[in-house]
Amino acid sequence: MGRKKGGGGKLNRSEIIQARLDPKLHMAAEIMARAERRTLSSFIERSIEQMAKTLKVKRNLFNTWMSPDYEIFTQDKLYSHFDRVTVEEAVKDIHGNHEAISFFKFASYFPELLTRDEEELFRTIISIPYFWMYYPINTEDQKGRIIHTSWAQVNALEGLVYDHLIEYWDSLKSKEIEIEYLENLPVGKEISAPLKQDLKAIKKYIETDDPSKPYKIIYAWNKNPAFEISSDDFFWKKNAQKLVTQKIEIRQTAEGPQIVTVLVPPSNKEDQKAWLQFYKNKMEEINNGN
Repeated sequence: MGRKKGGGGKLNRSEIIQARLDPKLHMAAEIMARAERRTLSSFIERSIEQMAKTLKVKRNLFNTWMSPDYEIFTQDKLYSHFDRVTVEEAVKDIHGNHEAISFFKFASYFPELLTRDEEELFRTIISIPYFWMYYPINTEDQKGRIIHTSWAQVNALEGLVYDHLIEYWDSLKSKEIEIEYLENLPVGKEISAPLKQDLKAIKKYIETDDPSKPYKIIYAWNKNPAFEISSDDFFWKKNAQKLVTQKIEIRQTAEGPQIVTVLVPPSNKEDQKAWLQFYKNKMEEINNGN
């Protein structure tokens, strides 16, 4: 059975770090620090503060866990939606009262900066229902009668249940807890409706008479970028054999049939490039209001 550890991970007011400097750089830093009548540590701290106010970084605003293949998007550093902020602004948003929350925000905004171990930890947090809010989605027949209700994870940072992640943070970091144990915990929190921050939230499914598309998806928000693929799309026509469209599957579970939306990217590297380019084109159309 897994063990949990609580109470750890609080961020200290200051931290001690070790850094190696080339002897010439070390001497230069000493001269500049003494010229300003500062200690070396105070001078380095002030230099970082000044640079953080001016250096801008590209901040990811696309929830990477919503992508069909997290690895592809991380490795290719594809940001379908982003902004540029100073490091100081990014830190203000990321830094919090607990290491667990700061880590998750950092990983969401800068996925390409993660180490392999951090990527694994990030994916684990994403995949554990106990850390997330869930909302109901009804499946209706063509007369509006509800025939089934399933639950979907909130695909937005605001759907993270902070207390639950903090509860198991130390054990997650030290890998002292079995993932299987976490997967068997209940969902983090059931809410009555999707959060507005979840742009891909689904309101309901409606049965259709089309065998190739048995259900129509009704999104929760009018502003939601519905990712529709037209057979008349030029890029799609040209690369149709390399691209895989969205499909809906019905899978049997212990709680009855569940509707699952699946997007499967190709495994071939060249075909992946075409798939990613198509995805990027569609997201640009959505962002431009087309």
